[in-house]
Amino acid sequence: MKDGGFLTENIKRKVSRRETSTIYQNFTYCIRLLSHCLLSVSGCFCESKTVEVQSGETVTLLCSDFTASRVQTDWFRVVNGTEVSCISSIFSSDGDPSFCDGFDGVKFEMNSNSSSVSLKISGVDESDSGLYFCGFYRNRHTVIGDVTQLIIKDSTFCVKHPYTSLLTVILAVLMGFSIFGALGLVVIFKHHCAGTFSKKF
Repeated sequence: MKDGGFLTENIKRKVSRRETSTIYQNFTYCIRLLSHCLLSVSGCFCESKTVEVQSGETVTLLCSDFTASRVQTDWFRVVNGTEVSCISSIFSSDGDPSFCDGFDGVKFEMNSNSSSVSLKISGVDESDSGLYFCGFYRNRHTVIGDVTQLIIKDSTFCVKHPYTSLLTVILAVLMGFSIFGALGLVVIFKHHCAGTFSKKF
């Protein structure tokens, strides 16, 4: 009986390892697919929205749970369109979250219930900007949930834009041309006045 129980336990462990490996492979494939998908207009089964918060504030991202019987739930972040990072995972709907490398349970808090999954981020800063999305593993398939673009504002309520410096340079050049043009007109006008005055006298 003891040998039979030991054998059964070993079989369960092997099955559990196989399922975990399958989950990891599915999520890896899905992450690669999503990184390309987020850069295109079509081909994505996801809802996208934008959330803007000030630096230092706390934000909670929600993800609707449209899977009836999920085995695993994960949160991910995409930075610069290609850099994908795992944030945290929960096995079953009532399990405790486990955090990936580079993330901890102090700044990040993951919660799950029967209707939704949330990710709470405390004291956000510029490094927290990016695309956040959740994923569900169900029946050997990975399903991508809501996608949220998180934008962090600084204390002056100004959002940095990639074209800000370019626009500044263009405006500076235009202003410079305007100043030089005005000076040129003044010089021409002075020469014209001087010539007219010399002709009269």
